[in-house]
Amino acid sequence: MQKKSSVISPQNHPRIPPELDGIQVNHCKSPVCPNYGVAAGQTSVRGSNSYILDSRNKGISCCICTSCGVEFPLKSNIGITEEVERMASYLLPPDVVCCRNDACANHTNQVPVGTVGAYASFGKTAIGNSRWRCSVCGKTFSQNTKSTARQREHHKNKTIFKLLVNKMPVRRIIEVADIHPKTFYQRLDFLHRQCQVFAAHRERALANLPIRRLYLGVDRQDYLVNWLVRKDKRNIQLSAITTVDNEHGYCFGMHLNFDPSLDSEVVQAEVEANGDLGLPYPHRRFARLWLNADHDLASEKSVATRRRKIGLPTRIDEAYAAALQRDDIESPDEPSPVDRLPEYGMQTHGEYTMYGHFFFLKRNLSMTLRHRDALI
Repeated sequence: MQKKSSVISPQNHPRIPPELDGIQVNHCKSPVCPNYGVAAGQTSVRGSNSYILDSRNKGISCCICTSCGVEFPLKSNIGITEEVERMASYLLPPDVVCCRNDACANHTNQVPVGTVGAYASFGKTAIGNSRWRCSVCGKTFSQNTKSTARQREHHKNKTIFKLLVNKMPVRRIIEVADIHPKTFYQRLDFLHRQCQVFAAHRERALANLPIRRLYLGVDRQDYLVNWLVRKDKRNIQLSAITTVDNEHGYCFGMHLNFDPSLDSEVVQAEVEANGDLGLPYPHRRFARLWLNADHDLASEKSVATRRRKIGLPTRIDEAYAAALQRDDIESPDEPSPVDRLPEYGMQTHGEYTMYGHFFFLKRNLSMTLRHRDALI
């Protein structure tokens, strides 16, 4: 796990989680309040801050707005920034094709193929890929230009993709396409990568596309993942948030509260070494992640509700009442004793995924926001 320079010491942390990359969500959330969007300050001198810090709520530091009296929990801007980076990772430009010799200056400086005088064409490989010779070290290298390289019967990709989007069960896809189960999952990963490359090629232009106005619809959906080991039959519940253009139906992103790039054992070891569990939640290095100790504690607090035949208005009232009883009003996660964390990767807190989703939209649709401000 790569450490960042902004890791907070267990013995000393700032009053308010610091801003990072222009993200600061610790402010009053009431739109009619004069403090709306005004970040809480790091000083606690009477009369110099618009918020009162309240850390009595079992490690969940909160702020109380002195103008409207609304209380809101503090959040880690580091965690939100990490979520935005995770969601936008597919938009990064492809790796530069350059010399692969680590000791070569063209490799160290990432000098790309096509730079005048840096490389010379050196024919093609047996499968038709271009080969180049480095003008500095003299070594030759090539780059796969076909995404289906080393695939046998790659013509079946189209059939598998059609069956997937038409919601055919996995076993039936394997039977119809006449492939091995291992081949299916390899092709599934391949199709996922290709879809991301296709979307990224177009969505990189969104930030500079002069869209005058958008009407967006936002929704969340829960997913239950079946247990993998018979001895532990608890389910894994993940949630996704998505935003769609109401007019054209284009999906600007569907983000799951799950980070597959992390190793839970490595993160847990770093948590124990840094004393992360001893800090208030918003000041933790891994505030966005569900740790085993936090999940077990939340499961113990959960109470199974009885199913009763009640009308929709009563259900809505009870849902609001239950939300007000949460330790963290912004957290939609309610794990129960029948839920568990994923086998691999790490589950993120739902509110951090939600914050990250909207900041991801803000980054991609920045030109639309500027047009909106011009209209106002």
